[in-house]
Amino acid sequence: MEELSFNSKELGREVNLIIDKKGNPKKLFILLEPYGFHPRKPFLALFSPNINDYVIVETDGSLGIPCNIRTNDEKFKGLMKGSWYYGKYENYVLEVTDYLKEIYSPEETIIGGASMGGWGALNIGVKYPERFDIVIASSAPAFFGKSFFNVKDNVKLLKELVGTDEDTAYQYFNDMLETMDSLYTGGSLLREYREKGIINERLYEKWKENFPINVIEKNKEKARKLRLVISVNWYDKTTFLSDVKLHEKLVELDVPHNYVVFLGSKEASHFNGMFEGLELALKLFYK
Repeated sequence: MEELSFNSKELGREVNLIIDKKGNPKKLFILLEPYGFHPRKPFLALFSPNINDYVIVETDGSLGIPCNIRTNDEKFKGLMKGSWYYGKYENYVLEVTDYLKEIYSPEETIIGGASMGGWGALNIGVKYPERFDIVIASSAPAFFGKSFFNVKDNVKLLKELVGTDEDTAYQYFNDMLETMDSLYTGGSLLREYREKGIINERLYEKWKENFPINVIEKNKEKARKLRLVISVNWYDKTTFLSDVKLHEKLVELDVPHNYVVFLGSKEASHFNGMFEGLELALKLFYK
């Protein structure tokens, strides 16, 4: 792996891109990070696709702000709050993509990612089919139901999905929840929910505008121009149920896609499924 410094006009700062190349880089893979990862804790340190002739570039998907997590679990140390590729971070991904296409002149450009990265890949890819050929979303939620706001009552399930202890899982998902609401409503929805115990429907609509399942419906004509892959571990129950709904919506909208459900790891089914799903998705197109 190597690093490339990129001066982002959208973010107004230098960002580091993590690059992995194999053979003649005919395929450019823009890899969007799961929540918490960043260039000093790169996803590519854990994932190396078993394909030939590619350049894979991990963009910094973080806000550059440390997560509020205290833990002894090494997987969850040193994480940064994720951007969910929202607002200027969406524009930043496009900026990086255009820059890299000038450098490598690829035959094909893929945008993909796992978990938060898959969420971002779907939301960005379907809006800009002129920039991408393939969109891959592995272990990526298509939406969040209202139960997501009650992390405490769901922590026993959440800890199994990411393979850690209850306290770490609570801190991780609570940090994620607070960050998302800060991005979408300025923190107003979560603040009202914690004070009154109710979900403000007007504020929840701001979340729903950014759910991939709704973004795709709004951009269905553009989505039909892409090769789209949704992959999910059957044992990752919450994401699997979300992606069933996404698959059904894509069929309803007549959006061509590959829907890959696999029997992956039972342990840390979401965390491990991220890697398994990306590998399976890439094998649909490349050997």
